Amino acid sequence: MKNALRTACWFLLRSITVCVALVAVVVFMTGCGSTPRTADAGAVSATAAPTEPSASSAPAPESPSPPAAEVVRLSARPAPPAARTSAPVPARDQSGVTVRGRSELVTALNARRQAMGLKPVAYSAELSTAAEDCSRKSLAAGTLTHCGYEVLAMGGPNMTVDQLITMWFNSPPHKAALTHGTSTRAGGAIVSDGKSLVAAIRIDY
Repeated sequence: MKNALRTACWFLLRSITVCVALVAVVVFMTGCGSTPRTADAGAVSATAAPTEPSASSAPAPESPSPPAAEVVRLSARPAPPAARTSAPVPARDQSGVTVRGRSELVTALNARRQAMGLKPVAYSAELSTAAEDCSRKSLAAGTLTHCGYEVLAMGGPNMTVDQLITMWFNSPPHKAALTHGTSTRAGGAIVSDGKSLVAAIRIDY
């Protein structure tokens, strides 16, 4: 019994000794691992002071950017409104007859002649007076009567110069009379009593 107890105590003591030795080793190794290390020369500390930028790495000063091109809006100044020119009111004589279109008929005739490659004719006040006299006679008679070398037309009081010229040029005999290549002068007139009109173009050959 004593021998068994003695053996148990020996094993317990041996175990304690081994445990103490192990603890000592662990303490020793722990102490060595906790020794602070100095920072390597190449290590960069998180709190290191900023280094001065070198001339090569320094950013170039920003050059002022050119101002944006100014957008210039050009607008043409509106021209002053043209004066309104109303068609002249034909003068009415004592008989209630009006006369218009003396030079306008010749202008419209020349536009047609030039479109056909013919020379224009000159406006003649003398031939316009002859055309007016013949138109007055036809208007008073209520029928067309030739007084010389002219073309005549009768219609409503509001017929225009263009309508009259178109009517003549749509008639082959009247067109032929107005488009002689040898003609040099012409005059016209539109005479109206407010109910109807008679128009004439007197042209030389």
